[in-house]
Amino acid sequence: MSFGYQVLGFGTSATTGPRPEATGGTKTTSGSYTVHTFTSSGTFQVINNAIENIEYLVVGGGGGGGGGSYTGSAGAGGGGLRSSLVGTNSGGGASAESRVTLNAASYSITVGAGGSGTSVSGGQGAKGGSSVMQTTGTAITSQGGGGGGGYNGAGMNGGSGGGGGSSGGGTSGGSGTSGQGYAGAIGRGTSNYAGGGGGGAAGIGLALTGDASGGGPGLQVNIDGNNYYWAGGGGGTGHYTRSGPGGIGGGGGGNMCNYSQNDGSGAAPGGGSAINAGQVGAFFPGAGSNLGSGGANSGGGSGGCATSSYGVNAGGSGIVIIRYLT
Repeated sequence: MSFGYQVLGFGTSATTGPRPEATGGTKTTSGSYTVHTFTSSGTFQVINNAIENIEYLVVGGGGGGGGGSYTGSAGAGGGGLRSSLVGTNSGGGASAESRVTLNAASYSITVGAGGSGTSVSGGQGAKGGSSVMQTTGTAITSQGGGGGGGYNGAGMNGGSGGGGGSSGGGTSGGSGTSGQGYAGAIGRGTSNYAGGGGGGAAGIGLALTGDASGGGPGLQVNIDGNNYYWAGGGGGTGHYTRSGPGGIGGGGGGNMCNYSQNDGSGAAPGGGSAINAGQVGAFFPGAGSNLGSGGANSGGGSGGCATSSYGVNAGGSGIVIIRYLT
């Protein structure tokens, strides 16, 4: 007499037959997990049998920063963040979502583009593109980050909201999407005319000293073996003051209004380098270089732009990461 048995594992088929496999994106391993990373749109294909208990991270594209006219404009919101990774959260303070089972089939993956900065003096930045992971049931969609307000406009709603402009008494920041991100900060209608910082996946746009407003922090989600932060908000611009830093997680810092130096682009997700502080330079030199764009594939919002180089400060593109036990 012989005895057979079947092991039903995390990330394996619950039925007899060939072991399930999957293709798509950049395929790597992290410990006991197989990881598929999509930095651009593509297809995730499950072969042979269903894969159970799949964990995912879906981050929308960051918004584009607002434009000033040598007055403060606002930073953009980070892309919405949805995660089913056990032991973490989704954006906006929500709990992690349920893991999913994907049957043997092909599933479309969309990675949202970053929103463009405005090309108009005083204009509002563009909203980032949504990232979407198709499933056997309802698709997982993370909204793009809201564009930053111009000097006299409110922030746009999005995954996280864009910051508000700085004219008058200051305009309101945009709202974040429930379960994805936080609101942008209100602009400050003071003598410094500082634009609001965009919201991030882990916090609202920040009001800092000196009337400069920083981007809200991104959320740390280690789904691929890296302790990266994702979807930080962009910093607002100042007027006769230091601009706001971008939020950790790829948020771009605000461009200087009346100083020669301005912040560089948002770094790739994770690490202290993803906190971008505005740099103080000489007085009234005109536009500088390296406007604070969001980090590529971080979902970071861009910083506001207060000089003549409008449209350069774009949000960071999003990302989709899928993992399951090997």
